[in-house]
Amino acid sequence: NLTSPLFDSHGIPEEDEGDISSYYYNQSMVNDMSLEVVDTITKSAASQRDFIEHWLTEMRTVVCPRILNRMNEITESWNVTKLSIRHQESFPNNVCQDEESNDLQAIEHCPLPFRNVLRLLIQADRSGLWPSTSPARQRVINLDTSTSTASNTTDESLAGGSFSVGRPVQSLNTPRGNALFADLVEAVFALEAEILPQRNASRMVAINRRASFLPHKDSGAGFGQSTSLIVGLGDYTGGELSIEGTVTDIRYTPVEFDGWNQLHWTLPFVGNRYSLVWFTPAEKE
Repeated sequence: NLTSPLFDSHGIPEEDEGDISSYYYNQSMVNDMSLEVVDTITKSAASQRDFIEHWLTEMRTVVCPRILNRMNEITESWNVTKLSIRHQESFPNNVCQDEESNDLQAIEHCPLPFRNVLRLLIQADRSGLWPSTSPARQRVINLDTSTSTASNTTDESLAGGSFSVGRPVQSLNTPRGNALFADLVEAVFALEAEILPQRNASRMVAINRRASFLPHKDSGAGFGQSTSLIVGLGDYTGGELSIEGTVTDIRYTPVEFDGWNQLHWTLPFVGNRYSLVWFTPAEKE
């Protein structure tokens, strides 16, 4: 009852009239503390919201794409493994034994500096994992004559083919062969330094198997390229390189030429012919 003698007209106990300022001060402290609690809760909620948004962004832009890429790599690896198994099962045992014997002889009679690279080339060839030839390069390969020692075969894995490995200048995409044949990639670049130490190290190398090239000039990704270095490996006859009509034997004999400006092509050959062509595409100015 605020009208009793114990209270004044403001509802403040009479005995506390001398401490009115303290009453209002305490009320002010309560209000300030309430505001501080509300502000802390609000900031905490905002902080949590920022954390969640950052986490979701990282999941969307970094983690999930990385998981997806890894899943695609696993799927591709499994697919090529199944292809390799089917490829190996398609050959009778006596054919595989004959090929193995021929491969061993080719490696045995190979000059020592080229022996490791030839071994890795044959290994890649027999793996069933040889990458497909790009459409642009297919246009300059004579598919009618680019076949294996079994000239009447229709097996794509035995046909002529070509792919590049190394460090592309213009493209951010790493060649598939880099991962498939890492030991071969390392070996072919080491071979370039060994057979022609005065040459600047190339960024790329084209790896060819049983590929008969038509007369052409190299594209150099459209911006030109350095002087090319080519060498032939394997157990074959013929297969010389013609440069503007000048025939040069490249079997275990490295030859430099201007593939960007000079017309060049492969002469007919018989046998299992591999070739390596080192080059560095020019960068776009």
